[in-house]
Amino acid sequence: MFQNVQRKYSDELAPETFVRSTDMFTSLPEGKFVFWGSAERGVLEMSLYNSEKFIESETGNGGKGVTWRFVDPHKKDFNTIKKSFTLTGDYVAFVALKFEVFAHFFLDSLGYIAYLREVTDPSTRFLFADVGESSKSRLVMLDPEFASRVDWIQCDKAFDCNQFVNIRNGSLTIMRPVSGTRHMSLLLKARQWILEANPPKQKSLEERTIVYYTRNADNAGHGRAMDLTQEHIMLDIIKHNMDRYGRNERLVIFDGKQSFEEQIDIFQSANIVIGAHGGGLANLIFLLPAASCESRPKVLEFLTNELTPDVQRGALGKTYFNLYSTCPWAEYHHVFYIPPSTEETTYIDLQEFEDAVRLILGGEQPFPAVSSRTI
Repeated sequence: MFQNVQRKYSDELAPETFVRSTDMFTSLPEGKFVFWGSAERGVLEMSLYNSEKFIESETGNGGKGVTWRFVDPHKKDFNTIKKSFTLTGDYVAFVALKFEVFAHFFLDSLGYIAYLREVTDPSTRFLFADVGESSKSRLVMLDPEFASRVDWIQCDKAFDCNQFVNIRNGSLTIMRPVSGTRHMSLLLKARQWILEANPPKQKSLEERTIVYYTRNADNAGHGRAMDLTQEHIMLDIIKHNMDRYGRNERLVIFDGKQSFEEQIDIFQSANIVIGAHGGGLANLIFLLPAASCESRPKVLEFLTNELTPDVQRGALGKTYFNLYSTCPWAEYHHVFYIPPSTEETTYIDLQEFEDAVRLILGGEQPFPAVSSRTI
């Protein structure tokens, strides 16, 4: 898996491989746009048309299982439209996979939003999709000035949106990306934009932290909570080794309940992040740049594997090392779940965990540099 991810990063996702193509953009004057929703897994269904023509296409984005499907409006039932509104001026519309989900907002939406911000005229407005104003609130927090240029299609449900937008005195441009939404060029653009709009506070620079991400919270979906007795031991191991190696960071227990601004502050202050694979680790995009590879923030992520098939089907690719295209802004490490882990409750080998904690806190190498136990 490690070699495959490295190869994919070098061959497909490296910054210089990003495709900037005018073919990505299609414009219609006085355009009409319907976002029908996620018609099926990985398929975003829309209609774009005006009084003279309509767009009909099905385009993948260079990634896996993501398709933009533009359908003939004459083949759709407009009696299912839930809301209609009119906008004036020039707009660019873009919808990405699972646009309403916290982690996917950073993985699949923000990179191309950063790209659009870079290549479009400052007078251009944008049309994005949302559910419950969740993505809107994130963008307002990240960059309120840019967010003021966005109009939102607020869906009741992502898979059943059915909203109609009519553009007057302007054109509507849709984007069908060629490169994947998690392309390294896009993630780096997103990180640069975040840092420009949200420079670290002095407190984050001075009071550095070690962050432990727990999924033992009622807001953690999809289970994978660490056995509570074991988690208490793990926290004691972290504290003991912080004392052992003279670490002066503050240990922060992160459960995702903090405000969005607090989450940015926490991860910008982090020298080390430890925790289970889950949506909370999407915050790794906020880790600060380092002066050298050796001084990068360190991440220790708990990962499923063939010994724990009940946890995310044992898929090794379920890691932000992969999702963030080898996450080059962090030094990445893993420990594996062990039996009897289930989707609800997980376990790791405590000796392996302490070995890894010693490695990232103190630089000790308690096992061979190339090991089946860490990546």
